[in-house]
Amino acid sequence: MVQYLLAIDRNVVYYIKYPSSRNRDVFMARPIVTAIVVCDNVYRDTATQKCVLSGTFTTINGVAFPARHGHAAIYVALTDISECGIVQVVFRTDPEHNVVAALPGWKIEKIPEDRTETIEICGNIAGLPLPSEGRYEFAVFWNDSFIGSKRISVRKMEIK
Repeated sequence: MVQYLLAIDRNVVYYIKYPSSRNRDVFMARPIVTAIVVCDNVYRDTATQKCVLSGTFTTINGVAFPARHGHAAIYVALTDISECGIVQVVFRTDPEHNVVAALPGWKIEKIPEDRTETIEICGNIAGLPLPSEGRYEFAVFWNDSFIGSKRISVRKMEIK
């Protein structure tokens, strides 16, 4: 059975992973989130391999609720990846953490030789559910551990 302990040293959180008593001193760091961007559209240019983001936003306006935001996208950049794992993005209420939607997980199967390399993950979301106005967040998890979030506001727009 694999067990995890939490160790905090100078604002760096480590998970000590030990399946047996032989390697209890092995520290595995969680990846560092260097960017989370919410936008209208994201795609990867096949020629340059650059991620192209358009229409960044932090607020969604709606006329009535519940509603669906027609099209959104998320971009996440991670560095300091030391082991294979799964990145999961969840859209949830803030601060209650009620999950509204969960994107399929991205499996990281190859560890970069240089841990300072950045891994970019991006995906488009059709019909993002918005149950009510208020604060929400896109929470990013690494192997089920929270590593970062991007908050957005959903506001009711008055039509005159």
